[in-house]
Amino acid sequence: MKFKYFNLKYLIEGNIVEISFQDTQNNIMLLDANNFSKYRFQKSFSFVGGIYYSSPVYFVVPSSGIWYVIIELNKSQNPVQVTVNILQ
Repeated sequence: MKFKYFNLKYLIEGNIVEISFQDTQNNIMLLDANNFSKYRFQKSFSFVGGIYYSSPVYFVVPSSGIWYVIIELNKSQNPVQVTVNILQ
């Protein structure tokens, strides 16, 4: 599966991540560095997120560390325009 990702670098527990996207269905995930690596190598992984139909989406960072946002792209989907902001 194709995906678009954003390296959020080091975030502190409790930071809020805001993800805005065009009005389509999207599978959006927040993963730490370890689980991002597992995702890329198609191994079992854990994440915060799921399928979202409207924007924006907000995630609270569960622990301090390096974090990534992944947006999975469907074959029929046009390129997704995504904005990611750290609010706090």
